[in-house]
Amino acid sequence: MSKGEKILQNYYPNERIDYLDASVTSRTIIDDYLYKRKPVIIRGLIDDWEASKKWSFSWFQEKYGNIYTNVFSSGNEAKSSQMRLKKMFAKMQQGEILYSSLYTKELFPIISPDYPIAGTILSEPKFNWLLDLPKTIHGEMNVIFIGNTGTGIKNHQDSMGTHLWSAQIMGTKRWIVSPPEESEFMYEGKADWLKREESIEKYPNFKEAKALDFILETGDILILPVGWWHQTEILSDSISITHDLVNETNYHHYISELNQSHHIDPKVETFYRASQSIQANWSAQLPQRKTTPIERIYYSISFEELLEKYLIPHQPVILQNQINHWQALHKWNLDYFRERFGNAFIQYFHGHDDKSKKIRLRKYLETNFDQPHYSMWCLDDFYDILAEDFDTIEPLNNQEKDWILELPKQELNALTWIFMGTKGSGIANHSDRLGQHVYSAQISGRKRWIIHPPEDEKWMYDGQVDLTNPDLVKYPLYMNASAPYDFVLEPGEVLILPNGWWHQTLTLSDSISLSHDFMNVSNIDSFLERMEARKGEKYMKSETMKPIISHWKEKRDILRKQKSDQNLIVETV
Repeated sequence: MSKGEKILQNYYPNERIDYLDASVTSRTIIDDYLYKRKPVIIRGLIDDWEASKKWSFSWFQEKYGNIYTNVFSSGNEAKSSQMRLKKMFAKMQQGEILYSSLYTKELFPIISPDYPIAGTILSEPKFNWLLDLPKTIHGEMNVIFIGNTGTGIKNHQDSMGTHLWSAQIMGTKRWIVSPPEESEFMYEGKADWLKREESIEKYPNFKEAKALDFILETGDILILPVGWWHQTEILSDSISITHDLVNETNYHHYISELNQSHHIDPKVETFYRASQSIQANWSAQLPQRKTTPIERIYYSISFEELLEKYLIPHQPVILQNQINHWQALHKWNLDYFRERFGNAFIQYFHGHDDKSKKIRLRKYLETNFDQPHYSMWCLDDFYDILAEDFDTIEPLNNQEKDWILELPKQELNALTWIFMGTKGSGIANHSDRLGQHVYSAQISGRKRWIIHPPEDEKWMYDGQVDLTNPDLVKYPLYMNASAPYDFVLEPGEVLILPNGWWHQTLTLSDSISLSHDFMNVSNIDSFLERMEARKGEKYMKSETMKPIISHWKEKRDILRKQKSDQNLIVETV
C-alpha cells in the first residue's frame, strides 16, 4: 500500500466519494465533511435553476458573445488569453479544444438570477460567511467554466484559503482529487493524473499518490474542501459554476491567505479590504475551544475500583493523598539534584524532534539555554539511592496490581523516570508507544497537562500539533478531535494516564515529577505486543523473560475467565 493510499484511507476507507440528496442540512455538511476535509456531492439541489434549463454554448454565444473571457488550451489557467466568447465558440467549431474561466464580476447582477441560491443551504449565512460581504463584490466569488470535450484544468490547489462548491450545469466532468496531505507527491501541480506514467518518470514520488476519481454529472454539486488538489477532464461539452465558500471550518485559512497575499494578488486584495470591517463579527462566531474536566479522587481508592472505573475503560484520573508520606516532597528540588547527583547523565530536549541529547545533570541545570528546556532521567542505577525518598502508590503496590514489578530489578528500574524542567518548558505532544500505563507524581512545581484519548490519533498529525496553541491552518483536522482534558497537576497529586493517550505538558513553574510505567490485565496485550516489536522474539523467549511472560498470560486468562463467569451470572440472575 502506497503512502498516499494510507493517507486517503484516513478519509475514505472505501475510496469513493459520498453522495447526498438535497434534503441535507448545512450542519451535516459542516460537521461531517468540511470539518473533516472530506469532499461530497449533493444531488437534486439545482433541478429548478433556470441555468439548468437554458444554458448552452449557443445560448451564451447569442446572449453574451461580445463579453471577454479567459481562454486556455493547456489546462493551465495562468496561460490564458483574453478573447470574446463568440470567438472562442468559433474556434471550438473549427475543432480546437478550449477551456474558459468567465469571472462574472459586472455580469453577475444580470446572470445570477439563473442560479438562485436563495432557499438552499448555499444561501445560509452560517454556511457561507462570504455572503456577508458587500453585494458589489459577490461576482468575484463566482466563476463560470465553459469547455468542450477533451479539455480540463491541470492539477492544482485553489488559493485564498476557501472551500468551493461547483455546480455542473451542462455536460459531464471528471474530477481527480487528493487531500492536502498528499502535497509532497504533487510536485506543485506538475504531476498530471491524465499522463500518470509519463509524470512518474519525471516525478518519481508521484507513484505514491492516490486520488478520488469520479464524474460530476449534470445537476450535481461538488463541495471540495480547502487545500484539496484537483484536476478535471471534460467528458462532454460542459458549463459549470464554481463559488468560493468560507465558514467556521476554514476561517483561519481564509484570513491567513488574505494577510499573506493581499498585496500581490488583486482579487485577494479585494476580499481583504471587504473583509476588514466584519472580521470581528466572523471571529465571534467561531466555536470556542471546549475542554473536558478531569476527575480528582480525594479518598483512598482501591485497586479494584481503579481497575474497573479507570484502567479497563481507559479513563485518566488524578489521585490525591497518595504520596503525602514521600520524603521527596520535602527534599527534592533542582538545587538538591545539582549538588547530590550532578554527575548523572540525563536526556534533555525542547523541540518535538529533540532526541537522545545527553548531558550531565549539573551542566544541564547550569547551562543558559536560549529557551526553557526539559529533561528526563531514567533512574537505572540511581533507583536504589533515590528509592528512600519515594514509594509505589497504594493502589499499585504489589505484583498482583502492577505486573511490571515481577520484572528483574535492572528492567524494573529502567521503567521509573524523573522529569525536570524550568518554567516554560515541557514535553511535546506524543503518545507513549510501549503499551504501558503511566502514573506521574508531581513532586514540586506546577505542570499543565493537555491530553487526548487514543481514538483522537487521526487528528494529531503524528504529534506535530502544539496542543497549547494549535495551528489550525497547518493542522486543520485537529478541529475534529474531542475536547481535551486540560488541567494543572499540583504538588502531591498523581495522574493516572492509561496507555495510548496523547499528551503534552507545560511547566508553569520549575518542576520535578516522577513517572512510573505499569501494566496489569487491563493493558497486557498492548504491552506484550509493543515489547516484542521493540525487543524481538528472542528476548521474549529468553531464559529470563519466558517464565515471566508465561505467568502474565496465565494470570490474564484466569482473570478474564473470572470476569466472564461473573457477567454470565449477572445476566442469568
